[in-house]
Amino acid sequence: MVGPYLITNEDIGEGANGKVKLAIHSATGLKAAVKFVSKTASRTTLEECLKEVRILQRLQQHKNIVKIHHIEETDRGIYIFTDYLEERDLYSYIQRNGVFDEERARKLFKQMVSSLEYCHVNNICHHDFKLENCVINKDLELRLIDFGYAVEFGSQTLDNNNTSGLIHKYNGSPAYSAPEILFRRPHTESVDIFGLGVSLYHMLTGSFPFCDPERTTYEQLVRNVRNFCLTFPEGVSSDAQDLMKRMLAKENRITIQEIRKHPWVTYSRQDPQFLK
Repeated sequence: MVGPYLITNEDIGEGANGKVKLAIHSATGLKAAVKFVSKTASRTTLEECLKEVRILQRLQQHKNIVKIHHIEETDRGIYIFTDYLEERDLYSYIQRNGVFDEERARKLFKQMVSSLEYCHVNNICHHDFKLENCVINKDLELRLIDFGYAVEFGSQTLDNNNTSGLIHKYNGSPAYSAPEILFRRPHTESVDIFGLGVSLYHMLTGSFPFCDPERTTYEQLVRNVRNFCLTFPEGVSSDAQDLMKRMLAKENRITIQEIRKHPWVTYSRQDPQFLK
């Protein structure tokens, strides 16, 4: 037992700063995800863990951002108990069930956009936006998780020597990483929008836009991104293609406000045009 929770041996995943297991509340039987960070970890890892908690605590008011239920510190390490959603992450969901049609993808995508917009309004760049960090339940309700690589930007940047307001960190997951990260250039929170674009591409096609993670080398990925080798399989609507091209752009990337107004996002089956 750790606090009020029994921690099982069932692995849920692995976050930026520690492994994640399934936990069960002893009194209610409710399930939770628990991330454990050992006190034998490096000082940097422990500091990043505390930073993640601090950032998450600032974002608890948004329904699409994972909730912290309990934090316990022991002689062994730090335990962070958060929401557990039964369908788990979107990447593994697609592996099990196949790609989404555009209607269902749109429902999830709007929740992704809303969570990122809230992060950015609060000067937080998630910096590792990907399908593996979006968990869902059976009703396709989504939570954004794993803020281990998150960066506070602008006036609250973590780098006190950074007077430009730009982000100078280059970690993240290569398949979802914006050109600025791959080329190690100072950047803004718009790198999250690139990750959002990669996520939508995979939701609709089952593949990644610039690489096959099992076969493409890092050097090939960088070359493909630099050359903007972006193609779409048949069946992806022209509006969806336009949106993804603009999210995956190397320059003049679409903003969250523009995404909200894009025809693919605002489209509804109830639109008169559709009913004709």
